[in-house]
Amino acid sequence: MKTITLCTLSLFICIVMSSPASSASECTKYDKPLYERKLLYNQKDIDDKQKQIDRVTNEINQIDKDLRQEVDYMIAKIELNTNELEELTRKREQIRIDYRIWEAEMLKGEYCSKCERTRSTIEKEYKISFEEHLKKANGLNVRVPKKVMQEGFDKFKRKYEAAFEKMKANWREGDKLDDDITKMEKKAEAKKAELYPLLQTYKNEMNDLAARRRSLQAAYATCPSDFLGFGR
Repeated sequence: MKTITLCTLSLFICIVMSSPASSASECTKYDKPLYERKLLYNQKDIDDKQKQIDRVTNEINQIDKDLRQEVDYMIAKIELNTNELEELTRKREQIRIDYRIWEAEMLKGEYCSKCERTRSTIEKEYKISFEEHLKKANGLNVRVPKKVMQEGFDKFKRKYEAAFEKMKANWREGDKLDDDITKMEKKAEAKKAELYPLLQTYKNEMNDLAARRRSLQAAYATCPSDFLGFGR
């Protein structure tokens, strides 16, 4: 009896040892539903992870879009500021030119004692010659008193300095606009810097999920084509 039992056991061991090694790693008819569920859950995880990636990517893109809009607005203000500066510069230069003309006329005595205006001012305002104006106004072509010269000089000086102050304010505004753009860009970069690591983490997790899916698909490919196990 013992001899028969030992022979039976030996035969069982031989049968097991002679079975193909690959069959242990292949999907059986009972494993197929399990792999289908695993693939389904894996796809859901991939879809959810893609939504996370899209959300962070959209946040980064929105930061860039908002920055472009803000910078475009600031650039428009800078262009306006530059145009204003050019106009202020032109006006200041015109004040300097007008003063030189006024000074030359005053020194030559081209000045009406009646209306206390110079030749160029009279001819510009009244549209007649200086000599004709003197006849109509009964004015005299006299040498200008020092007091009048000083008052005129002070008036031009105030106008010139006021124009220069406006230019300096314009320069300060231009510098501020440049600084604001730099601050906007730094702020946007800081926001994106906080999102980049999270985005990379999501992408790494997506790669892991994709690798998991390939592994599941490879295993699922070994499953029987139908539940009865006929064919592949």
